[in-house]
Amino acid sequence: MQLLGHAVLGALSLLPMQPDAPTPAHFEGLWETRYGRMRLQVEGDGILGTYSSVPGARIVGEVDGDRLRFRYEEPSARGEGTFQLVEDGRALEGQWRADGTKPWTPWNGTRVEPKKRVKWLVILEARWEAGLHESEYTFGEMLRSYLTMAPRVRVRERRFHDEADFRRFAREVTFLAEPVVLLVSTHGSPKGISVGGKSIGPEAIAESLAWASNVELLHLSGCDMLRGDAAETIRAAIPESRRFPISGYKTTVDWAASALSDFTYLTFLLIRGMPPEKALAQTHVAAPYTADDEVEDCAFRPLGLALLPAERERAAR
Repeated sequence: MQLLGHAVLGALSLLPMQPDAPTPAHFEGLWETRYGRMRLQVEGDGILGTYSSVPGARIVGEVDGDRLRFRYEEPSARGEGTFQLVEDGRALEGQWRADGTKPWTPWNGTRVEPKKRVKWLVILEARWEAGLHESEYTFGEMLRSYLTMAPRVRVRERRFHDEADFRRFAREVTFLAEPVVLLVSTHGSPKGISVGGKSIGPEAIAESLAWASNVELLHLSGCDMLRGDAAETIRAAIPESRRFPISGYKTTVDWAASALSDFTYLTFLLIRGMPPEKALAQTHVAAPYTADDEVEDCAFRPLGLALLPAERERAAR
């Protein structure tokens, strides 16, 4: 019996190990699906997500056994579904149905893996020109040309004409696989950003980026954006697990001075690979007029380039 017992144990040890049951973390990430890209994120013990085919779409789910069971909600529809991991977690097999219906429809996808050491600079720039009498000016095109020296930086520039344009392009940032530095280039004020003579408030900016857990920095390259509470309003409206640092200027900036400042700042961020706090400090050293104090014999007034961290500073105990 003893020999038989050892033989049985030896045979069992040769059997393939059964995989552990999936956890919410196994479903987290970016997926290419039949309904566009979908980003799933762990929130507490469950999963929250969104997908690109319907603006404002939302998924709320929890892992049940080897499946993610979820509810989805769109502006004009809602329903339920399930996802199951296959191919060692590289793919999803799923199905969905709208409330009040019986047939299930397939919803499959494959995992989108971020490319190593690649980072995005996404530039959303308002139209500066008021009419044909003004020459065209694009700050984003200058940045794109400059950053050709950084082969691992991908640059996208989009011109927005109104709030709907801005929301659409900002929302698409969520569905990039790699980390993103988002630069908004337009006229600004303590109340928000301006385009076409109208203001886009901080609430709209926050709503557009509420799912963008891949954003490493939002840089508001416009006048006075960090002089008021716009940046704090954006930060407060973003769910805590997805917040990102926000930088910008506390003064009405000179065009040339702010362009030189942004080139310097982005050099440290994207070419030198520094985190935002260190990049800001180095920008103040390399170009002292970008800080708060007057620089002797400098033609530029101080810009007040500042950074709001992702989290509120905790009071010292």
